[in-house]
Amino acid sequence: IDDLIFHPDAEHLMPFLRRTSPADLREYRRQFKAHQKTLAASDVCIASTPTIARHARDQGKPAITHPNLLPPHYLQLGKVIAPLRPALMRTPLIGYMSGSRTHDGDIALVAPALRILLDRHPDPSLLFCGPLHVPPSLYDLMDRIIRFPYQDHRVYPWLMARCRVVVAPLEVANDFAHGKSALKVFEAGIFGIPVVASPTGPYRDAIVEGVTGAIASNTQEWVDAIEGFLDA
Repeated sequence: IDDLIFHPDAEHLMPFLRRTSPADLREYRRQFKAHQKTLAASDVCIASTPTIARHARDQGKPAITHPNLLPPHYLQLGKVIAPLRPALMRTPLIGYMSGSRTHDGDIALVAPALRILLDRHPDPSLLFCGPLHVPPSLYDLMDRIIRFPYQDHRVYPWLMARCRVVVAPLEVANDFAHGKSALKVFEAGIFGIPVVASPTGPYRDAIVEGVTGAIASNTQEWVDAIEGFLDA
């Protein structure tokens, strides 16, 4: 399992649930119970992060940490895309890739930094991919926001490769966030794309500061890190 969604206390760790509909909340609660039942019926848990493994052990189950990895076709595609990056990123783009409808709070966290950067620099634009509501503070900059729907896994890398830098913010820093793997760093890194991310354990472990990305804990750090990769 690669999300902390089986623990009885998981719900209060997920801020996006406060913004979801009653019907969706009921469905999430049904899934939590089903995942917990699955864990209880299992002999061992294979977890993608140490935090998830720890919570599985708290439920009385032996747990092995096996990190998420990239599929072989990504490794092969990296050899093709990385050399093409100078041509692909002619327009300075800051990317954010959303895989589900639960990330509005994450992009809202970094919106003040994005606002400062777009006000300061006339050339960069934002590339948002996946289900996402644009933060209100960026509404007047919609002409500098490129939107794409959720993409097929064969298209997604080419879209991401147009970005100078990708951001991976997390709305809160709790065990649910620390349970998230650093897959966004690996997916971008194989194509030579730096990632600026929130300070979770997996992101800290995955990022080589200033080389493959940076960790940012406040608005000024987000601005400085993103700006540094835009100018690189």
